[in-house]
Amino acid sequence: MADTTITSTAVKSVTTRRIHAGVYALYASYTSTTTPSASEIFLMLPIQSGVTVIGGWIGATFAGGSFSMDLMAGFVDNKSLFLAATEFLTNKVQWFNQGMPHTVTLTDSDSFPLVKALAITIAVAASGTIVTAPVFRMMVLLQADAGAGV
Repeated sequence: MADTTITSTAVKSVTTRRIHAGVYALYASYTSTTTPSASEIFLMLPIQSGVTVIGGWIGATFAGGSFSMDLMAGFVDNKSLFLAATEFLTNKVQWFNQGMPHTVTLTDSDSFPLVKALAITIAVAASGTIVTAPVFRMMVLLQADAGAGV
């Protein structure tokens, strides 16, 4: 099945301008309006070029039923950079466990100007009773040096 990219409003609305260098965090949540399926990609947080990802986590909440799915965390061009396919039950949170620190470098092929979108991808969906409207959450710790980004 081909990937289906779902653009989160968080990616479009989060300001990407930083006031100063240092360590800071970004958080976003996205409520899907459909029953989740494999290969869906949820664009969660915009990361500027030159910024280093030093940590983070993803989580998922499923309303009702007994349900699980395998999720990955990374960028669209490397979906499992920070978290390989990991089974998620409702309300589970998983810290990133690989690929850090990672400094973001933008290329001409990146689809968002000036930023690269961190994403949650459904690797395997689903087992148990599938329900609609799952909530996906992501928090990322970033470090920016003076002069990096916008």
